[in-house]
Amino acid sequence: MTNKNYKVKTLNDSFVLRFPGEGTEKIIDRKNEVANVKAISNNEIDVKTLYINEETGIKITKYIENDETLNNNTAKEDKNLKLVSELLLKLHNSKIEMGNEFNPFYEIKKYEDIIIKNRYEFYKGYDSIRNKVFKLKKDLDTNLVPSHNDTLPDNFIKDKSGKLYLIDWEYSGMNNRFWDLAAYSLESELLDLEEDRFLKYYLNREIEEKDRLNLLINKILQDILWSLWTIIKENEGVDYGPYGIDRYNRGIRNLEKYTKGLIYE
Repeated sequence: MTNKNYKVKTLNDSFVLRFPGEGTEKIIDRKNEVANVKAISNNEIDVKTLYINEETGIKITKYIENDETLNNNTAKEDKNLKLVSELLLKLHNSKIEMGNEFNPFYEIKKYEDIIIKNRYEFYKGYDSIRNKVFKLKKDLDTNLVPSHNDTLPDNFIKDKSGKLYLIDWEYSGMNNRFWDLAAYSLESELLDLEEDRFLKYYLNREIEEKDRLNLLINKILQDILWSLWTIIKENEGVDYGPYGIDRYNRGIRNLEKYTKGLIYE
């Protein structure tokens, strides 16, 4: 959704060549991406990066032959829920020092500033929703871990041996560990029972109220943030259909649950 990617085949090998998409220079910090890609390079979490340029955003990685990219159906499979939870736990507990923080409230403000500067239109009722969103800070866990921050199924690739990789580190940075878990649940459209299994695999214990609260808060923040992202991208000429407004409306619904204390629904 962010970039243009091409498979490049040579006589000896195949590669993936990435070119940044429209308007990415406004929303992606390439210096942070490059630093974080290098920081995780020895942990066998990402596919091997052969070249990355912090000025142009051009990136070249190894192409995995006979791979399987997770999708909304396979992401729900129990074996993949377990593999993803294990890989995220490996990342979060890795002690990798990422030099930047992915602060959702700062990111929301950054996207707001871009929208205001360019005189784009916010979704209806955004001002009142925004005030409620920023009150979520008081209940959010402040313990930060190295995080990917864009854990949709498409960013998980499995090779023919069954080893799972997590690609695309543009939004990476230190963050609340539940951000990655919430993103995977939202993007995979996990049902309640599937989400519970996923959380239990990750936590290796029973789910507590604080876990559900942090998960819900991160879901809300993500839907609001990526709805703002969509406004910017669409004003750059990219059409995402109902994606942005759907996320915005879901964020509002979850915000109402939070306000009413319905974190188990």
